[in-house]
Amino acid sequence: LLDIELCPGDISGLTVAKSIFSNNPDCFIVFITGHTKYALQSFIVHPYDYIVKPINKSRLKRLIKEIADRAQHKTNLSNSIIIKGKGEHYHISKDDIIFIEKYGNVAYIHTTDVKHKLYLSLDEIEKNLGDSFFRSHKSYLINLNKVKKVYKDKNRSYVVSFENYEQ
Repeated sequence: LLDIELCPGDISGLTVAKSIFSNNPDCFIVFITGHTKYALQSFIVHPYDYIVKPINKSRLKRLIKEIADRAQHKTNLSNSIIIKGKGEHYHISKDDIIFIEKYGNVAYIHTTDVKHKLYLSLDEIEKNLGDSFFRSHKSYLINLNKVKKVYKDKNRSYVVSFENYEQ
């Protein structure tokens, strides 16, 4: 929430908004001002809203709730990966992924309920997963939060067993 005219001097709310926007273009900027003359200039930072004083408190409350809901939705989406199917898109929470295996040109995402097909390389998938995933083999990415046990096999390799998953 920024006022366009912050105080007498060189810096304005628009200057501050440009700096914020250049560092975080996904932020929600709302100008609150008594001046309509800056409305067109404000579009350079893609404000979420432009409120002219006097402020309608119920409108401001609705706006803040709306922004909070959108920010929560963005957070939820950032914790998921998108799988494109035949005319459909699925959002799968990273927390639901047990492991991902690559077999041929298909990656299979294993969750407790479903095994999803994805036509991407493990390198491409790995970029979107974060620190809780580990590349245990050229064909496997495992969710470290789902690991129950790791033990040595007879063949000098390791076997990983997962919580609530038999494979």
